[in-house]
Formats: sequence, structure tokens, C-alpha cells
Amino acid sequence: MYAKQHILIHSIVLGIVIALFSSTTIFNGLKARNDLMIFGMFIALFFFLISAILPDSDSDDVGSKIFYTPFFIIGLIHRALEYPLKKITKRERGHRESLHTIFGAFITSIFWSLLIWIFFLIFNAPLKINWFILWFSSLFFGQILHFIEDWHWEWI
Repeated sequence: MYAKQHILIHSIVLGIVIALFSSTTIFNGLKARNDLMIFGMFIALFFFLISAILPDSDSDDVGSKIFYTPFFIIGLIHRALEYPLKKITKRERGHRESLHTIFGAFITSIFWSLLIWIFFLIFNAPLKINWFILWFSSLFFGQILHFIEDWHWEWI
């Protein structure tokens, strides 16, 4: 599946989720009340959308779309995470290997969420654990959606 198809499906899913939950009490708790909350929500949305192409940073020829966007640094760091993951998962290095596993999605989601959390703490931003959970969930479920998209199109 091409990156633009992943991004399109993720955008549609995000639109549906926002439409369904924008009036519920779950979403009301996350409504932006200040600049920090606006930035935190932006990060969650960004994580979900970038997770559309992030798992493909393991492509053999650096052919993933992420390497041709302003976010190529994220792709390079994500690709570097493949090396410790391949040792743990005992998989080869390559496309649809260790970064395309639930364990890989879990570990990389923790890594990126923790990195942003530490960034906020450096600047003494008052954060609750809810933000870490939201960022992790956005990235993790976005990557899982990517796997489902890849798996689905393999059979067609």
C-alpha cells in the first residue's frame, strides 16, 4: 500500500473519531483550555497521522515516504530503533519485520511518547499522565491501523 493511501485512511478514521466523540464527556475532558493543552492535542493528532507511514521507515532502500517529508529525522530515529528490536524479536532487518509487529509498535510508541514527555518536563510544563497515555495510544493504534491496512491489501 502506498503512503498516500495510508495517510488517506488514517485521515478518514481520525475524522470519524473526532465526529463521534466531539460531543461526549470523554472528549470534553480533553478540550483545550490553554496553550499547553492545544499543543498536547496537536501532538496526539500528529502522532496518529505520522503513524500512517512511520512503520515503513524500515524499508530496505530508504524508500518510505517519511524520508521525503520534513519529518525525515523522525523516520531515521525510528529506523534506528529497529536494531534493538530485531535482537529482541529475533527477526531479520528489513521491511515488514520488527517494526511491523505489535511488540515493535508498543516499544516505539513508548519511546516517542516518553521523548515528548521528557521534552515537556525540561520546560517545566505541568503534565498529567493522561497526556502520556493519549500520545502513546495515538501512536500505537495508528501503527496497528497501518498493519491492518498492509495486511488487508496483501490479500486483494
